[in-house]
Amino acid sequence: MGKLNYLTVTRPDIAFVVSIVSQFLSASRTTHWEALVWILRYLKKNRDKRLLYSNCGYIRVASFSYAD
Repeated sequence: MGKLNYLTVTRPDIAFVVSIVSQFLSASRTTHWEALVWILRYLKKNRDKRLLYSNCGYIRVASFSYAD
């Protein structure tokens, strides 16, 4: 599981499911093992695919707040 946590740095597409499965390390069940196997199969099948982040012309990040 530790290797999958490390892999989430380079593969953010699995970050959410790895975080969910890692919550059950101390009391894992068969369903958690099946989820882990699913993640490994996904990684094997999509070995060459990555998420692509590109510059869309945004200069800054803005936050908005709603006034009462």
